[in-house]
Amino acid sequence: MAIATGYESKARGAVGCWIVLTEWKEIDDEYHIIDVKSIKVDGEKIKPNTFYRLVNGEFVEVEDE
Repeated sequence: MAIATGYESKARGAVGCWIVLTEWKEIDDEYHIIDVKSIKVDGEKIKPNTFYRLVNGEFVEVEDE
């Protein structure tokens, strides 16, 4: 299991692993968690060894920076 809870954090895993991500929003000059989701890396919808971020409540593939 990979858990990433920081602002604009990302996570990846192998097939069969779970990833947990948070989404943040700035409200009144403070950052607040607005969503937390988990998903299993299945090799189809969620690709193995590929980074994801939570954006608008959806898992979005991101570059390995």
